[in-house]
Amino acid sequence: MNTLEVIHLRMTGVDPATLAKNIRAAVEPSSEQIEMKIYLHERVETDLCVHLHREVDERGDQISKLGIQLASMLRRYGIVEHSVWAEALGPTDPSASPERS
Repeated sequence: MNTLEVIHLRMTGVDPATLAKNIRAAVEPSSEQIEMKIYLHERVETDLCVHLHREVDERGDQISKLGIQLASMLRRYGIVEHSVWAEALGPTDPSASPERS
C-alpha cells in the first residue's frame, strides 16, 4: 500500500527557499525507502510542505522515523501539522482490479 506523509509548516521569520535547501541537506539516506518532495506555496510565502512517499506492508499508523524527525526539527520555525494518508484503491485504480491481466 502506498502512503503519503505530509508535514505542513506555517513558518515565521525564515526564508522558505533557504529552509527547503537546509531540509534536503539535513536528510540522510535511510533504509525506509522514502521519496521526499518539498513544496512552497504559490501565494502564501510562509507555507512549506514536505511530502514523504513510500510503500508499506500493512495499514495502520505508518508515521516514519524521518517524518517524526522532520516534524520535530521544523517546529522551531513555526506551526507544524503532521499527517499520514493511505492511497485509496478502488474501481478507478487499475492495479486494484482482480480482472487485470
